[in-house]
Amino acid sequence: MKQRKNLSLKFVVVMRLHWLNFILLFVLTSTLSAQSERVRRFTEKLCAPEMHGRGYVNGGDSLAANFIAQQFYEVGLLPFFPNYFQSFRFQANTFPGKVELKSNEKAFKPGIDFFVDASSAASQGTFKVKYMSGQEYLGSKVVFVAKSEVLVVRNVGYSLDSTRKITEKLHQQVNKNVVIELINSKLMWSVSGYTYPFAYLQVIDETWNKEANEVSIEIETKRKNHEARNVVGWIPAKKKKSPYLFITAHYDHLGRMGQETFFPGANDNASGCGMLLELAERLRKNPIKNYHVVFIAFAGEEIGLLGSAAFVKNCPIPFSNIRFLLNLDIMGSGEDGITAVNGSVFTEDFERLLKTNEGNKFTPQIKKRGKAANSDHHFFTEQGVSCFFVYTSGSNKHYHDVNDTFNELSWQSFKGLADLFEIYLRGF
Repeated sequence: MKQRKNLSLKFVVVMRLHWLNFILLFVLTSTLSAQSERVRRFTEKLCAPEMHGRGYVNGGDSLAANFIAQQFYEVGLLPFFPNYFQSFRFQANTFPGKVELKSNEKAFKPGIDFFVDASSAASQGTFKVKYMSGQEYLGSKVVFVAKSEVLVVRNVGYSLDSTRKITEKLHQQVNKNVVIELINSKLMWSVSGYTYPFAYLQVIDETWNKEANEVSIEIETKRKNHEARNVVGWIPAKKKKSPYLFITAHYDHLGRMGQETFFPGANDNASGCGMLLELAERLRKNPIKNYHVVFIAFAGEEIGLLGSAAFVKNCPIPFSNIRFLLNLDIMGSGEDGITAVNGSVFTEDFERLLKTNEGNKFTPQIKKRGKAANSDHHFFTEQGVSCFFVYTSGSNKHYHDVNDTFNELSWQSFKGLADLFEIYLRGF
């Protein structure tokens, strides 16, 4: 008899959970279209040329920070810091002027035919070509390059291990002279706080004239002590002593490589900021009881997680009061599901994420990974905070390139993921 009562009680609990999920889904669906359109406009604005790739040339990241703070205000988030901003400083190597490469009068297209390594020094002049194959270069103990020459190494057709070793050796070579590496892999840019003594360029091999005997290079750089700002808003609980939930995404991207080339950063990570704003609006309209909810748009992620490091170093609340942190990146795709970094670390929280997805299939699959210092969750994890860093997988393969544009976002799983995250967060 007692066993029957327990089974009946479990059945009632399960049915109530399903019923609550159904009601919540109905509410979510009824408000979806307006929210999605607003989020799309917000995301598109972050990717626009006037944001300059949300980097450190033309004040791109500062423009983005102001725009995000305004959106936080309009949604109804309160400022966690005065004016929503937490400032910090760091050194950055930037490319605010000309980025030009010519070979025997052929002009290469920056961002398409070639990239300048983010740590490159300024360079100007016409150089004779000292050409070497990758195998020849790798086998040479010492390579002498005259001041009037540039070393051009063709790193094509080798094993992954050899290709990597050639690139690593060239990164040492650039301490002595200008280097051009010919590659046939995808060009991916980055940002850097370090500056080499000379310039390092990567050029798509098929665009290179193998008969070229000289190159002209003009690269303008500026090393700067840059001030960036995290944007932080929150929804306070009624009780001051309530625990905290954190929802985060980085808004910075790679900025400009010269004035002609910028990196829109739509999927990485304007889309994550779009999800951040979507959840902020949902939770502001219907707050989570008994939890303060903090929303952070981090700066400085691409240059080494500097924004989250600054926040953790100066965190105004005890880490033991943070129940969970959800860090969002690459939210504009998702046809193949999501991955949760730390899923194999915080197993109970991950199992509940799986169960939240089971009944409704908000996303095709949820994979788990272990610890990884690959985004802004990292420093919180090191302080013992339960964190997931969630990113999507799908058809959009543009990453750290000039083609990561708003028009390439499929939005395939955005609604389902927003529903999944909201229901999951309400379950704490």
